[in-house]
Amino acid sequence: MHKLSPFSAHKTMTKSIFKIILFMGISVLCVYSCSSGKDDPPAETTYSLAFGRTNYLMLENGTLQLKIRKVANTSTQTDTTWYNTTTNPDKLTYSLADATVMTVDAKGFLTAKKIGSSKISIKSEDGKLSASTTVSVVKGYSIKSVESKLNTNMLFSKGIYLVRNTVIQGFDIDSKGTIFYDQLGGGLPQYVFVVRGDANKNYTDYMQLKYFGHGTNIAVEEDGDDRYIWITSNGTKGSDGEYGSSQTISRFEYIPGAIMEKYTEETYYLKNKYNIHPALDVKNNVLAITTSGAGDPKRYFYFYKLNEAKALPYTNATLTSIKFGGESDGIPEQTEIRTLKVKDLGSLTPIASFSVDPGESNEKFNYYDFQGFDVDNGYLYFYEGTGNDNTGVLPSIAFVTVLDLNGNILYGRTNVKAISSIPDLNSFHITATGYMEPEGIKMENGILYCGFASKSTDDKRRANIFKYTVN
Repeated sequence: MHKLSPFSAHKTMTKSIFKIILFMGISVLCVYSCSSGKDDPPAETTYSLAFGRTNYLMLENGTLQLKIRKVANTSTQTDTTWYNTTTNPDKLTYSLADATVMTVDAKGFLTAKKIGSSKISIKSEDGKLSASTTVSVVKGYSIKSVESKLNTNMLFSKGIYLVRNTVIQGFDIDSKGTIFYDQLGGGLPQYVFVVRGDANKNYTDYMQLKYFGHGTNIAVEEDGDDRYIWITSNGTKGSDGEYGSSQTISRFEYIPGAIMEKYTEETYYLKNKYNIHPALDVKNNVLAITTSGAGDPKRYFYFYKLNEAKALPYTNATLTSIKFGGESDGIPEQTEIRTLKVKDLGSLTPIASFSVDPGESNEKFNYYDFQGFDVDNGYLYFYEGTGNDNTGVLPSIAFVTVLDLNGNILYGRTNVKAISSIPDLNSFHITATGYMEPEGIKMENGILYCGFASKSTDDKRRANIFKYTVN
């Protein structure tokens, strides 16, 4: 930390005065230095430098733009950020502890050379401002296969009509290849259906979740032959009659034919968070949570040790006002303040967390509707996009972006081009109109699965899953 405008308190006194202090009836003559306030010098402003993160990850052969802030340590000065710009009033310079691992230019732009790590330092011209961080270069891989033209090898499952004529919201696949979908209720908006089936076959059975919310992401946990579902719960009815803004996640055993209402006994909670959705990386002991909404434009991600989350004791939590009912099953619309026993994730320290801003244009990450996420081996797979208008004029859109658990983009926004060609989709008997709304993503054992809800001239919505080998 460097004081840019030092002021010595030991210099000539601004004003010397004499005062008589009466203390316990005794008069004492004192001489001291003081100031009226009007003649005081301006408050000193001190600064320090800080990198955007204490550590970064970068892919082998990849690049990374470092961010540096000049932090004002008083409330009277605005912080300044420099990155990828020629503006550099303090003439900051970079240095590498190991230049064999990466290179850095004068603007903090890194280029990886080999796997390894290096400390990176930055210093002002006078040497009084400095900061450092660590960047690790990890084994490179590619999701370039996502840009492949539609072909037979990528069709894991296609054209499956499920319980309702509605879109799937997400899916997961267990170790035996069985698919678990979550599907909206459509004319039964109070329900989310959890549907089980095999690839390219009609569904086997399903459960119904009443007042749980909107789905969006579903995760399956295995315990021998048993399967446990993680999904959003405690949803509230919106002005459009649909359920969303779920305040919790519930975990429960998959039981064919069962109907569950509002939430289940094992429920997880983050105070003042909404639209909470889960993903699991069981082999690496990770529970991932995303939240959004409540007037905040950002999307948040939190990562916990799965075993620690499951071991949490139950505690009482009171949720914000929840509206439900008023559908055709005879239950009147009502509002309640719901108190329940939960496992409070807020009592755990996340192993990592980050947030993302909405994209400013359609060329930017997180511009389109969020369509699901998954976590695997320290990477987060972010899915966004939208279906077309079902007229066959324009294609649907889907993108995959890969980030680390600190929010660094490791593999940039990649277009799922298989849905870009309406003639190809028609020739594979998926849709004649090109309607392919992206819904759900899963990464497992080097295979990336992308889900889509298709619709065609028959106006029936069907579930499709494409697969891609990730190197």
